[in-house]
Amino acid sequence: MSKISPIVRCAGLVLLLFAPLHWSKADETKLFIFWETVSPDGKYALGWSTDGSLDADSLAADMYNENPNIKNGLVNVASRKMLLVLPGAEYWDLPPNGTHPNHYSMATVWSDDSASLLAIYDSRYGTDGAHLVDVKTMRAKELISDLKSAFYQAVRDKAASYYRKYGKEYYIGFLNPWFTGHDRFEVSGSTFVSKFDDSTVAFALTLQFTPTGKFSSIKSEKLGDDLGESDDRELNRTYRSLIGLLTSDERKALVEEERAWIVQRDNARTVPAKDDLVAARIQELSNRLDSKIDALRVADGEKMPK
Repeated sequence: MSKISPIVRCAGLVLLLFAPLHWSKADETKLFIFWETVSPDGKYALGWSTDGSLDADSLAADMYNENPNIKNGLVNVASRKMLLVLPGAEYWDLPPNGTHPNHYSMATVWSDDSASLLAIYDSRYGTDGAHLVDVKTMRAKELISDLKSAFYQAVRDKAASYYRKYGKEYYIGFLNPWFTGHDRFEVSGSTFVSKFDDSTVAFALTLQFTPTGKFSSIKSEKLGDDLGESDDRELNRTYRSLIGLLTSDERKALVEEERAWIVQRDNARTVPAKDDLVAARIQELSNRLDSKIDALRVADGEKMPK
């Protein structure tokens, strides 16, 4: 597997959304925020920086260097300063159109109290890196080995025939990270053997973590072919991503709006009626989220060196 680490899909921000991008010299560090990764409280996000070229081809080539210029880390949104670097994470996303490295992606999720961030970086065939960020202690824990260990154990315990045939000879792609408590999270994982062999197995894993960075697997559930999220979780994810991008007044308005919508949903007389309301709400919030992120990327693009 490639040593390169990339990820994404999440959001946010509260103050100084349009703070100036600070650079003037070619070798000065340029920093960009992954706007879809802003914390629910709007204070933090993942970002990337480089003191090299902003040409897409040069950025892609730099990812393969032994000591790349590209860095990913936790950023203070208001000051646009990188507070913590994620070791080995070298994903990038150029404004205004979101140009990013081919076959790479990043997925993130914040805890609802904005205290913890989980980031997963994927390449073409599987996950290259994963990090758990503790905002209070400003520490990042690499956990790809912990995720793989939990997955291998699940395969041995609950898919014995698959384990006997393949052992550990496959790629694992992790997706849909979600915090289920202040000290635990859930992630789905599935295997990829090769383009000539579509045999696969998938599990939902729940892991618990301690303040000292120790992980333990507390649950595994075998999944079918559909690895998608429930509508309720997708709605919560979209809401959590959007609220971090809003001003104080917009945030208050959204909270009141959501309360009124919940009453409407709970008063739905049938399951199909409730499902329709949820689907419509997901679409509505997703459109708002996309609009906010697009505007922020355009603003960043206008400040890039010509």
